[in-house]
Amino acid sequence: MQQKIRERLEQENRIEVENRVFWSQGRIYNQLHPYGKMVSFGCFGFVFPSIEWEDIALLSQAEREDISRFLSPTSAQAEQPLTPPATAQAPTGTTGIRQLYHGVIEGDIDGKNRIDTLRCEFDLFFEDRVNEEGKLIVNGTYKYPRYGGRAITLSGTYDPNTDLLVLVEYYKSGKPNCTMRVQRTSYGFDGMFIRKNGQTLSLTMTQ
Repeated sequence: MQQKIRERLEQENRIEVENRVFWSQGRIYNQLHPYGKMVSFGCFGFVFPSIEWEDIALLSQAEREDISRFLSPTSAQAEQPLTPPATAQAPTGTTGIRQLYHGVIEGDIDGKNRIDTLRCEFDLFFEDRVNEEGKLIVNGTYKYPRYGGRAITLSGTYDPNTDLLVLVEYYKSGKPNCTMRVQRTSYGFDGMFIRKNGQTLSLTMTQ
């Protein structure tokens, strides 16, 4: 059994190590992270791993699709548009599309000069209306399961011409805090998480 698991790990995952003069980094490539994700960082002989079980793929894409079809009542129901969530805070009568994303923020999150990852969940509502610049209005929330999962308000825009999604996090008082600028990719969105002090972290959002 363990031999089969090892074979499946090697079949569905690939880890590449980039060695530099003073540092090195390891990235995992699989169907969950087709463009790779940093899972270790080394400096002066010390290695700091950050890989999690959620980063490892054990099922092939075909097997995942078979399971998804089995769990879905019907393919027709799965293709029906979802209703706007209450957390999206969309104005009454506003129509649009609700989209859920799994987010991963990566970088020196705790200010300890080390690479770390922080998972978050996005609940976004892309409205069927635009602002004065012709960009779609986006509202919603996101939360950090590690810190209790309290919903944090988001508001922003999506530019269909450039595929750029810009979201701003707001305090309860209404003051803006962090900003997220991500570009649409084949698997979701990828870009930057910018803190109020100007620190930039990477942000990946997958459905």
